[in-house]
Amino acid sequence: MSAVVEPKPIQALVPTDIAFQTRYWGETKSRLGHRACAFDFAMHGVEGDLLLFEHEIAAGITAAYVPLGPESEPGEDARGVFLESLSRDLACRLGPRTAFLRWDLPWECPYLSEAAGGAREGGRPSERPELRVREMRMNFGTETWNLRAAPIEVQPNATLLIDLSLPLEEILARMKPKTRYNVRLASRRGVSVSRAASTMVPVFHELYRQTAARDGFTAASLPHFTALFEPVPRTDDGVEVLMLLASYEAELLAGAIVLFSGSVATYLVGASSNARRNHMASYAIQWEIIREAKARGCTIYDMFGVSPIDAIEHPLMRVSRFKRGFGGRLLHRTGCWDFPLDGQLYEAFRTEEVLGAIVSGVANHRICG
Repeated sequence: MSAVVEPKPIQALVPTDIAFQTRYWGETKSRLGHRACAFDFAMHGVEGDLLLFEHEIAAGITAAYVPLGPESEPGEDARGVFLESLSRDLACRLGPRTAFLRWDLPWECPYLSEAAGGAREGGRPSERPELRVREMRMNFGTETWNLRAAPIEVQPNATLLIDLSLPLEEILARMKPKTRYNVRLASRRGVSVSRAASTMVPVFHELYRQTAARDGFTAASLPHFTALFEPVPRTDDGVEVLMLLASYEAELLAGAIVLFSGSVATYLVGASSNARRNHMASYAIQWEIIREAKARGCTIYDMFGVSPIDAIEHPLMRVSRFKRGFGGRLLHRTGCWDFPLDGQLYEAFRTEEVLGAIVSGVANHRICG
């Protein structure tokens, strides 16, 4: 059965906890040159809306990308049929030279969820079926068997969710002892955290460049950050962006940018200085985010991006150790799935993506797709 898909202005997107499916995110990415489109859909009793971006991947050839959408989902056994039908209807609404659609799905992965066992006893990771088995299961019941697991992540597939409905004392108690100690140590050593105006974005970006050089990832450009803070017309969708900076006396030590959407606070990007690492400023930043989010009425803090539980090596492995110290529930999302519309163009692009990932050796740091 075909989905019912209708285009609409991005200003008409329904407010959601997923910041990357909001009018704010559509307008932010539009300022960076991406074409944003919004659609309502209804199918098999599942309805909702979604934000989609069209990217040029070669001269006159585009790909469509849906960041952490759609939020509405069918039953686990109907995911493939749902995505196939929705993809085919969307294809009729996109340009004739669209090579493929990429779904960066927010739905929980059925293989690595904590509810499904998470990790075996003794801390060993649970097993995820090999790629061909996962693709076979996703395509079960579809007409074309055309859904492909994407070769790279755009958004991180795994994240940590901290329950902000708990009292602050309980949140602190659930942290690992060393993390809890470092949060308190930052305070004892005189680290202060304050909100920063958008005029401080270039200062934050310089700190972020230090972080990129130290940790070996490709830094996003300054316009990617200034676009986050540019004003938008006031048809409010409830999304707010906040920059926090941590200092010791007059010396800037760390910073973070956070998005608030509905009941969820999402850690977008962080940075830290090479100086005074023993002052634990990054721990002070995270504790202040938790306090700020809770004060705003958020019930979840999404730390946005850790290595999967079954990863032996992963670009996020180092930062994952830091984030996991704050406690929280590990969530594995279903991740990126492609629906090719032009098989030849898609295979050429897929090969280029794979080769690029091999050459770079690590994932580039992105401001979320």
